[in-house]
Parts: sequence; structure tokens; C-alpha cells
Amino acid sequence: MASKQDKQTAEETNDWNQSDDDDNWDDWGDGDDDDGKFVHVEKQPDENSAKAIKEKAKVVIADDVARDEAAVPPNTSASSTSNSSASSGWGLWGGKLSSVLSTASEGLGNITTHVNQGLNQIIGVPDPEELARLNAAEAAANPATASTTADEEEEETRAARQENASAGAAFNLGMVTTLGSKVLNTGLDTLEGIGKKTMTILQDNDPKLMNKRKLLGLDASSGPNLSAILLEAKKDADQMEQTMQQLQLEKQKAQLRFDVLFENYCGLVHYEALEILSKESRLKLDTLLDAVSGRALSELQETIGEVRELLELEDLECDSEGDYTPAELNERLSATIADAELGIKFDDVTSHWSKSLSWLDSEEATAADLEQAYARSINALSEACALEMCKLHKIAELMLVKPHHSTANEVDGIVHLCKQFNGHLQGLTQRHAALLSSKSNEQDADHREEGKARVNTYFAEMLTAVKYIEQAYNLFTPILQMGAV
Repeated sequence: MASKQDKQTAEETNDWNQSDDDDNWDDWGDGDDDDGKFVHVEKQPDENSAKAIKEKAKVVIADDVARDEAAVPPNTSASSTSNSSASSGWGLWGGKLSSVLSTASEGLGNITTHVNQGLNQIIGVPDPEELARLNAAEAAANPATASTTADEEEEETRAARQENASAGAAFNLGMVTTLGSKVLNTGLDTLEGIGKKTMTILQDNDPKLMNKRKLLGLDASSGPNLSAILLEAKKDADQMEQTMQQLQLEKQKAQLRFDVLFENYCGLVHYEALEILSKESRLKLDTLLDAVSGRALSELQETIGEVRELLELEDLECDSEGDYTPAELNERLSATIADAELGIKFDDVTSHWSKSLSWLDSEEATAADLEQAYARSINALSEACALEMCKLHKIAELMLVKPHHSTANEVDGIVHLCKQFNGHLQGLTQRHAALLSSKSNEQDADHREEGKARVNTYFAEMLTAVKYIEQAYNLFTPILQMGAV
């Protein structure tokens, strides 16, 4: 009854029985063109129909439950039933989480694909599938390693699955792990591909990056070599040694002068000491002259004047060729000063002359070159003059302390002694100059001039030595005057 009333109401509402003149459809055009514009409205089910649908659904659910219970094995415990009910309680959340993770996985997969495609377009990185194929080929080449790696990976995968299944089956954590592993592996593959492609590009036209290493100074061949360092060190050492030898030779040449060697042999010290004694004697004479007057002063001045005249009248020049023996030299020197009664001996002077003669007659002098011969000659001259100056210094000291003086004998002894000293220096020079001349004649024209220059220099140094003896002789004037008064 109710359905009939509803049906009647619906028909009245829809105005299905109206005429074509009463509706307003003509305003929009012909009815044949608007047949497709009508909307079909279904009738809503009433309450009885809804109840019937609900009862039918309950019956279907009961049948499903019965089938599930029949499918459970007899040995299934009550705990598994409770777990099934609990997991069915989380089913909705698990489904939602799975959809979210699936969406995230698809998004990350799309991002990774776009990144790989972009990098491949830029530098030509191979696809992960190609890398996987290459890895498979390498594994096939090494079957033992591949099988071991596969077994280990399978065990790790199985353990991970069991752990994930036991830890959170409801939240589907295995999918999270799979997603993370996929992202990580894909990223590593991408980085590996980038690195390989980068090295390939860098090594284009530059195998093993040799040019770039040289440019950056990283090439081992461009660095210092041990043998090269040792050769350079040896070269530097040889050059330094040569420089030192040259400096030493120059220093020796600078020292091969009479004034330097005369000072080294202490000749200058004895000369200065004799000079001090002469000045002291002069001061004493001046004091004595100031203390007297009258006739005593006149006699004193006359005595001083006579001693000065005796010393000035004598000439100290003496020619000698050096053709005497050491014994003859000792006899001459001792005879000149014997009347002065001073007790002085000349053993050191004669000993030096003996050594000089021995060297001049030796094979060493014959084999020596010009420089060596000149060095030996100038040293012999300087030492001889220094020894003579030492004897004059000692004679002056002995005269000053002598209680009784014989002025004539003392003056005569000093004059003849200085003559013998100058003669000895000249004879020594003549013997050594003859050796230097023979050395210079043995050389060629260029070095012959050098030999002559050495001989001339040697004679000039001999004149310097003679001049020292003459100055020492003049210093004896106050000393002899002091002994006379």
C-alpha cells in the first residue's frame, strides 16, 4: 500500500502526464534534440530493502568466518586465534601505512629515475641495470666469490625478513627496509657511475693524469732524484774545496811577503825591544847632560859626538855570493864581536844556514815548481833576518848591563857584525835567486816573465831585510854613547 502511494507521489512530482503545451521545453528548442539532456533518477530503496541487505551481508560474513575456522589446522593454539584477531584489528592501519609507503616508494623511485636520467644526459653515467649486468658478469667470472656473496646476502635477507616480520608485521616494516636499501643502493650506484665517468673524462688525452700531475707538481719523476742530489752535492763539495784551495793559495801569496813573515818569526818584536832600549838610553843621556855644566858638560858632549862620528863613518855594504859553509859563517860572526867581550854565540844563525844549504842541494828543490821555490826562499830570508835581529837585541842588553866598557872595541864590533849580517842576507838571497832563475828558464815564454818577476820581488824583499839591519845599527848609537860616558 505504501509503495503504491510512493509511486503515485513520484509520478505526480515528475509530471510525466503533462502535455507538451504545458511544459516549457519549447523555449530551448525541439524535443528531439534534447533527449540526451534528461537525467535518470533512480528510486531510493525503502527501509525494508535496507534491512534485507544488512541481513544478507551478515549471512555472507558468517559463511566466511565458518570457512576460515574450517581452514585452521587442529593443532593451532588459542594464542594464534587471538593474534589473528589482534592483527585484524590493526588491518586498517596496516593498509593505510602500506599505501603511504607505496606512494613514497613510487615518488622516490621517480626522483631517482629523473636524477639518473639527468646525470646520464650530462656525463653519460650508465643505468643501474647496466651496472647490475656488469656486476653479474664479474660474479660469473668469479663463481666462488659470487656464490659465497650470494649465500651471505641470502642469509642476511632471510634474517632481516624474519626480524622485520617478528618486530612489526602490523606496520609492514619490511617494506621500509626494502625501500631504504633500494634508495641506498641506487645512490651508491649513481655515485660510482659518476666517479667512473669523471675519471674517464679527466683521462681523455691524458693517460694516467700525467700532465695534470706535472702541472700540480705531484709527479714523482718531476721531484728530486737521489742520484741527482748526490751528484749535485758532490759537485758543490768539489767546488767548495776548489774555492777553499784557491783562497788558501791567495792567503799564502798574501803572506809571502817579508814584513808579514818577519813578524811571524818574531823579528819585529826584537826590533821594537831594541828600539825601546835605544830610547831609554837617549833619555838617560839627556838627563845627564842637564845635570852637568861647564867643562864637564863640554867633555861629555865631545865624547858623545865622537861615538856618533865613528858609527856614521862606517859603511855597512858587503857583497857575498853565499859560497861559505856554516862553520865559516860561525867563525866570521864570532870574530867580529870577540873584542867586545860579550860572550854571545851564533849557533842558531849558522844552523839555519846549514838547513838552507841542505834544501838547495836536495832533490826536493829540484822537483819544486816556481811557486814552491819562491815560498821556501822568502821564508828562509825572513827567518834569517829575524834571527839576526834577535842577536842584536841580546847584544844591546848585554852592553847596558856591562860594568866596564871599551867604547872603541864595542863600536868596531857592532859595525863589523852588522856588515856580516848584511853580507849573509845577500849571500842567502843570491843562492835562492839562482834556483828561482833556473825554474823560470825551464818554463815557456809566458811563464818565464812570471819567473823573472818573482826573482825581482825576492831581491826587493832582501833590500827590506837589509834596511831593518841598518835601522837596528842606528839604534845602537845611544846605547854605545851611554857606555862611553
